[in-house]
Amino acid sequence: MTGANGFSANMKMGEYVLGLLSEAEAAEIAHRIAQDAELAALEGAWIDVVSGTLDVDWTGRAPHLLPAIERRLFGAPQRKRAMGVGPFGLVMALLAILILKALVMIDIFSIW
Repeated sequence: MTGANGFSANMKMGEYVLGLLSEAEAAEIAHRIAQDAELAALEGAWIDVVSGTLDVDWTGRAPHLLPAIERRLFGAPQRKRAMGVGPFGLVMALLAILILKALVMIDIFSIW
């Protein structure tokens, strides 16, 4: 897990803290953290970075972390309006109903 300068250990720990590793890799890292004080300190440093950067309460690998990262990078998600909602959509729907009703009336009374 460690590289020549510790870079690969640092990256792997970042992936672990962010929850990006497979279950098998995460279990292996957790086992190593329990046995190695340096890795435990590195995990703590990553947790501090993630908590401070994303303004989230850190309780461990959590599903709310990815949305917090996306919100930090891209801003709050914009809600898309449903098609046809609003005054224009309402007018168009009423117009369509009136046209259909007129067509039915023409067909029934053979006005055409």
